[in-house]
Amino acid sequence: MRWTAESVDYIRLDHFRGFEQYWEIPAHEPTAVNGRWVDGPKDDFFHKVREAIPSFPFFAEDLALSPAKSMRCGSASHLPRMAVLQFGFGDAGSHVYLPHRCMPDSVIYTGTHDTDTAVGWWQTLGDYERHNAETYLGPAQTEFTGD
Repeated sequence: MRWTAESVDYIRLDHFRGFEQYWEIPAHEPTAVNGRWVDGPKDDFFHKVREAIPSFPFFAEDLALSPAKSMRCGSASHLPRMAVLQFGFGDAGSHVYLPHRCMPDSVIYTGTHDTDTAVGWWQTLGDYERHNAETYLGPAQTEFTGD
């Protein structure tokens, strides 16, 4: 980790939710159905890393199903968070991903490797999400054809 921190400007901690809790599956199980949630290392991990790497150039991919729960983890270490704009226009709790709700040191993406492209996302939005997106971002100026 020290070498990586010296080699790049920022390090994204992928699947950040796993530092709070992770899904443990017994090795003999053929599927993940019989797993269970187990506590992760939480802030203890980040305190140790900060001791070893004071510059600590990390930010958290905080894309948990329960953002409030995973936001507790790492908060004592003041980790910048990641938000995905595409997630901000769905159900009532999704607004936490909108830029005005993010902390000033947040890293905001339009999407990730797990989401559609911005054009593909826009073309497949339902009426509810499209209305929310246009209310927040303004009406679309052009319709994308994908060509």
